[in-house]
Amino acid sequence: MNSLNTREAQVRTLLQQGEGFKQAGKLAEAEAAFRNALRLAPDHPEAIFRLASIASAVGRVDDALKLLDRATALAPANPNYEFARGVALESRGRWEEAMASYRRVSERLPDAPEPYDNIGNVLMGCGRVDDAIASYRKAIEARPDYADAWSHLGLVLKMKGDMEGAAEAYAHVLKLQPDRVEVYRLMTQLRRYRTREESDAGIMERHLGDPKLSPVKAMHLHFALGKVHDDLGEYEAAFAHFREANRLRRADYHYDIKDDIETLNKARAVFTKDFFAQRSGYGLSRERPIFIVGMPRSGSTLVEQILSSHPDVIAAGEVPDLWRTICSVGRFPELAERIDAGAAVGLATEYVDRMKIYNRDGLPRTTDKELFNFIYVGVIRLLFPNAKVICCRREPMDTCFSIWMQYFPAIGYFANDQYEVGRFYRIFDAYMKHWHEVLPGFVLDFEHRALIDDQETQTRRLLEFCELDWSDACLRFHESGRVAKTASTTQVRQPLNDKGFGHWRHYEHQLGEMCRALDEPLP
Repeated sequence: MNSLNTREAQVRTLLQQGEGFKQAGKLAEAEAAFRNALRLAPDHPEAIFRLASIASAVGRVDDALKLLDRATALAPANPNYEFARGVALESRGRWEEAMASYRRVSERLPDAPEPYDNIGNVLMGCGRVDDAIASYRKAIEARPDYADAWSHLGLVLKMKGDMEGAAEAYAHVLKLQPDRVEVYRLMTQLRRYRTREESDAGIMERHLGDPKLSPVKAMHLHFALGKVHDDLGEYEAAFAHFREANRLRRADYHYDIKDDIETLNKARAVFTKDFFAQRSGYGLSRERPIFIVGMPRSGSTLVEQILSSHPDVIAAGEVPDLWRTICSVGRFPELAERIDAGAAVGLATEYVDRMKIYNRDGLPRTTDKELFNFIYVGVIRLLFPNAKVICCRREPMDTCFSIWMQYFPAIGYFANDQYEVGRFYRIFDAYMKHWHEVLPGFVLDFEHRALIDDQETQTRRLLEFCELDWSDACLRFHESGRVAKTASTTQVRQPLNDKGFGHWRHYEHQLGEMCRALDEPLP
C-alpha cells in the first residue's frame, strides 16, 4: 500500500513539474516529465491527457488524438478529455466526430457554454449557418457574459449579411471585455464611414496610447484605423496605419519567398506534358467538382456567389479538404510521382466523401473555393480529369494592394510585406501559365473587370464552362441568402459595381516596392 501511495505521489509531482515547464514554454521538458509519469503509471488518464496536450501544441494532432482516445476510454466521465478530443477532431476536419464529442460534454455539463460555442464553430465549418447561430445563442444563454460566443455570433451574423445584428454582438463583447481591441477591426468591416464621428477612432487612438498595449493588439487597431481613414479619403493617415499594422504582423512570423519559388520550379519540372500523357485515364471521370482558385481579393467570392445561386450548385467555401486528402501521400510536388492509377481513384474517392458534409441537400455540383489550390491544379487533374477549375483574376496592383491593406488570420506569409505580396503574385501567375501550357483548356481564366463590364455575357461563359444550364438567378446573386465567409461579405450583397478598381492609385507614390516586385521576373 505504501508503495502505491509513493508511486502516486511521484506521478503527481511529475505532472506538476511538467505543467510548470509547459506554462514556461519549455515543451520538451514538459513532455519528458509527462512521459516519466506514464512510465510509473502506464494507464494514468491525467498523464495521458497532459501528454496529448503537448502533442497538440507542437502540431502532432494524430498522436494527440490517439492519446485522447486512451484517456477518454480510461475516464469516460471526465469532460475535459472529451472536450480536448473534440478540439483535435475539429482541427482535422472530422466535423461529425467533433460535434459528437462536444455534445457528450454538453450532456454532462448542460450549463457550460464552451461545448455549445465549439459546436457552433463546427456547424459554421460545415456551412450550417442557422444551426450555428442557434448553438452560439445556447452558449450565451448558458452564460450571458461569455464573450467568445458573442464574438463568434457577431462573425456569423456578418457573414449572413445581418450587419446590425453583428454590430450589436460585437458591442456586447466590448462591454464585457473593453480591452479586446481586435473587435474594433471587425466592426470597421460592417460599414463604410462617411464621418469620423460614426467610427470609434477616438477610442482606438486612446488604446494605441497605452504603453502596455501588446504588438498584436496594436496591429488590430492599426488595421482598423487604416480602414476608417481610407473610407474618409484621408489616404496619408490611412497608409501610415496600414504600414504599421503590416510591420507588426510581419514581425510575428518567419517566411522566405525563395522557398515558394523553389517549390514552383520543382512543380514545373514534375508536371510536364509527358507526365500527364503517361497518366491518361487516371482518377474519377464521373465526378465534376468545381474548384475556384486564385489570389485573395481577386473576385473569387463573387464567382462563388454567382455559381451557388444556381439551383444545381452548393458552395462549400474555402475548405482544406483537397490538401488534407493529398498530404498523406507526401510532400508537394514530389507526391505526384507516388500517385498511381489506384491511388488516384482512392484519393479522389476520399475527397468526394469529405465534401459530402457540405452538401447535405445532395445537389449535383459542389464548389471548393480554397484559393491556394492553384498550386495543386496538376493533382486535381490526376484525381478528377473532368473537374472544372476557374482561376479568378483581377488587375495585379488592385489585387496586391487589397491584400496588403487587409488582415488575413489564415495567411501567415507573404501578405504583409509589399515586396513579398508582389513576388507571390508573380509565383501565382507562373503556376497558372504553366497549367495552361501543360493542360490546355482545363482552367478558365475569369477576369473580374470583364464581369463588371458585361455581367450577362461573362456569367453565361462561366456557366457554360461548368456545364451548367442557364439560370436567371445567377444574375441576381446579391439577393442570395448564402453566407459569404471572406472579407468580401458586404460587396457580394450588392449589385455589381466598379468601386474597387484602381483604388491603389490613391497610394501610388508609396507602393514602389510592390510595383518593383511585380515588374521583376522570377529567377
